[in-house]
Amino acid sequence: MENLTARPSKRMRRSQPAAWAAGGWSDLASELCGVILSRVPSLADRARFRCVCRQWRHAAKQQWWLLPPPFPWLFPTASDDDDRRRRRFVSLPDGATHHIAVPQINLDQYPTCEAFGEWLHFPNAETGTHLLVNPLVPSGSGATTIELPPMKLLKLVVCPGGDLVAAIACPSGSWSWSGVLRAPPRAAGLLLDIALHGNELYALYGRTTLYAYGLDDCEPRCVIADPRPITEAEERFIALHHYDIRYFLVPGGGGGGKKLLLVRSEGESFVVFEADGGTGRWSEVAGLDDGEALFVSANCSGALPVYGGAGNCVFFVWESPRPRYHWSVDRSGRSFRVYDMSTKTIRDAIVSPLKSHGCHTTGSWLFPSLLP
Repeated sequence: MENLTARPSKRMRRSQPAAWAAGGWSDLASELCGVILSRVPSLADRARFRCVCRQWRHAAKQQWWLLPPPFPWLFPTASDDDDRRRRRFVSLPDGATHHIAVPQINLDQYPTCEAFGEWLHFPNAETGTHLLVNPLVPSGSGATTIELPPMKLLKLVVCPGGDLVAAIACPSGSWSWSGVLRAPPRAAGLLLDIALHGNELYALYGRTTLYAYGLDDCEPRCVIADPRPITEAEERFIALHHYDIRYFLVPGGGGGGKKLLLVRSEGESFVVFEADGGTGRWSEVAGLDDGEALFVSANCSGALPVYGGAGNCVFFVWESPRPRYHWSVDRSGRSFRVYDMSTKTIRDAIVSPLKSHGCHTTGSWLFPSLLP
């Protein structure tokens, strides 16, 4: 009887590598490429995968839109050896640094930079004008540069394709925020945050008032009304004496999900709410969906599926408390930390990689959408 446990002959052992070499890695099925890429959360690693050979690049292009979004990049605001010709990013979850060149920017006119979503913002301190650059969109694939008029820009949202920009700006000498493309509703309160969710632009006014703006309709729609609108005097008192309270609108599922979340931070305490348009109320959320995490910063926030036990957490760029009406927008007191919604505790994150690469502070999230 044939011995199935016997060792193969030398002849058989030599023939196996020959058969493997005839196919090689380039013959990896596109379905398997998709499985591999789906388990690679780092955008840099996905880009390296595409560079192995032409077949892998083609397979990655076929599978790209089926993949979960990659981890966002952390954009440091300063470093010891900052090269003005390139911009530095820290990738998650490995904490590695990457550099991206922005040759279309005259760095003598636009020396500073910060991230908003997938766009880099270059302000001109002398003229007050602004340039937005999408550093990961190949030339000819869509809008890569947008010019904005002079304003004191605090936050902006760019629609896919770069065909619409909404911003929170501070007109010179004003004590209120205003939307650049939309007039705020009467008695709605201060505009605190804006977010693109689905096919609408959402704006948070006062403490809990939520309005929705259609991208082709200027008439706002009230989604959630504050149960007790506060007076202007009360609002100013809260802003001046409780300035460590912050509100962040977070579109669920990377912007295409069904949920719109609101994160309220007060000191080192976080509460997450979900907008319920049916009842017109905010409902407190005890935990996030399986494998989901929130990435929160003053510039841009998002909810993404994550892997490796990092779900049900809020990754946030922490800012030193400052009054809401302080228009200088101090970026120097920021750090990167993580709030665990299960244990209700806060911990530091990837501090060592940031310090080892000479990065003093962290600025904001860059949500890359690298095109195939």
